Amino acid sequence: MKKKWLALCAALTVAGSVCSFGGCSKAAENTRMTVDINPSVELMVDADNKVVSVTALNDDAAVILQGTAFVGKTSDEAVQAVVQVATETGYIAKGEISADENKVEITVSGDTKWAKDLYKDAEKKVNEFFKESGITGTVERAEALKTDALKELAKNNSVYGEEEIDAMNDEQLLKVIAIGRIETAQLISEDMREAYFAAKEHEISLATSTAAKDVVMAMNDTYKVLYAGFSTALNVYSQTIEALDNMRYNLLVSPDSSYQQLLAQMREKKAEILKQRRIVIKAQAGDSSVTVEAATGDLTALEQAYDALVQQLENAGNAANETLESLITAMKNGEKALKDFQAQLPAEITEQLNAKASEIDAAANEAKNGFFATFEAAHKEDIEKANAALEAAKQKLIASVNEA
Repeated sequence: MKKKWLALCAALTVAGSVCSFGGCSKAAENTRMTVDINPSVELMVDADNKVVSVTALNDDAAVILQGTAFVGKTSDEAVQAVVQVATETGYIAKGEISADENKVEITVSGDTKWAKDLYKDAEKKVNEFFKESGITGTVERAEALKTDALKELAKNNSVYGEEEIDAMNDEQLLKVIAIGRIETAQLISEDMREAYFAAKEHEISLATSTAAKDVVMAMNDTYKVLYAGFSTALNVYSQTIEALDNMRYNLLVSPDSSYQQLLAQMREKKAEILKQRRIVIKAQAGDSSVTVEAATGDLTALEQAYDALVQQLENAGNAANETLESLITAMKNGEKALKDFQAQLPAEITEQLNAKASEIDAAANEAKNGFFATFEAAHKEDIEKANAALEAAKQKLIASVNEA
């Protein structure tokens, strides 16, 4: 754990943290901002108030963020850009509506003057955009994630263990999250990011165990029986990890999965809802082509159909997780078998493993550093398909708004 913590400090130096002999000390502030319109967007902001990553927190956001550059902007510029693209795609509507119907909620982590100033700058920018665009809307500051929620987010977006995450303060957690977001910037969905970090953690674990096995295999023939036992346990563990990662991808991430196909149906239905919402607004403004009652009734029907798809998606996700559970259990059993096996190794082998610790760590680091390239190469076609589908959905929304 000590070595992993020092590695974290080294990584965080890039993001504005200084590593001293006693650990990581704060040099400047970093923060997490979110913009919620119902597309929900996360911005990780560095100490110079520059956006270092933008992440879609739901599928609506994945659509509107497609093809728009945010990294390098100041936080207020990025928030305005999110609101602008939400307007272009119809999530923020123009017309005679109440301000609450165009509500923008912004969170900024931290209770410092710097964090408060970031919110004020973003609020001002959005209100200026509303005024210039003739939009009736409101901007509110919402409550940011507390420490426990930040820990959960950091754990799910890194390969650090629970004990290591629990030892971090908010500043360190935010930097871990930022590093994870930057690393997975090309992965456009939460499902793909979760699959990525799970697979990466498994790959590192497997690389560590394989390197340990190689050390044992290099020793004299006295331990032939132990060699065979170690190899068998490692092979079972490796096969289970591969099966788990493949099944997770096939059930939840692959564009051909029923889960992703349901998401595509939801995008289509959301486009219909946004279009119908504009029809309701026009009816309320006196358009005689349709009554307010009829337009509102059609909108309600579309929203009910959308809610049904949401429920189907939740059910599909639950079913996938239940299917994965048996493999997760098998993987944990395989991991335990390896640990139990290593715990029974003779002192001579344990001493040799300790002596070769740097080589084992090097193997783990090599697996960690090269994992993104491996993952991206394996799923390049799927990533391209997903990006193309999101771009098509975004352009369809823009075209629909322009027709109105």
